[in-house]
Amino acid sequence: MALSCALVLAGCGGGAEGPAPPAAAIDRAAAEELARRADEIADAYTGGDVCGAAQLADELKAEAEQAVASGAVPRARQAELEAVVDDLVNRINCPPPTEEEDEEDEEKKGKGKGIGKNGEEESVETVTVSTEEAQ
Repeated sequence: MALSCALVLAGCGGGAEGPAPPAAAIDRAAAEELARRADEIADAYTGGDVCGAAQLADELKAEAEQAVASGAVPRARQAELEAVVDDLVNRINCPPPTEEEDEEDEEKKGKGKGIGKNGEEESVETVTVSTEEAQ
């Protein structure tokens, strides 16, 4: 996770050896926004919210694609940024539901809310009825 954040930040244009050449620098505002998003992902993940982190990673990917499309990311950095973001998206995935969660979902199927005759919300259950007559 820290590697991903560091690589996103590497494009800001600063470094120990002085500023990077302008042609290789990611627009500062875009780099800061991507880094902020990467920090949000790290916080969610380390806080145990893997599904939330996965959603944020998907959003980061969309923002990185937008930054590339807008020209905020120079060609020299595009492949690196895309590879880092894709790696992050592929690493953080919401775990599949447990058997217990699947059973709960099955129990909820067909149930919902409807509006009653008096305009108040009421529970509704969908029932399938066969129209074939027994012969």
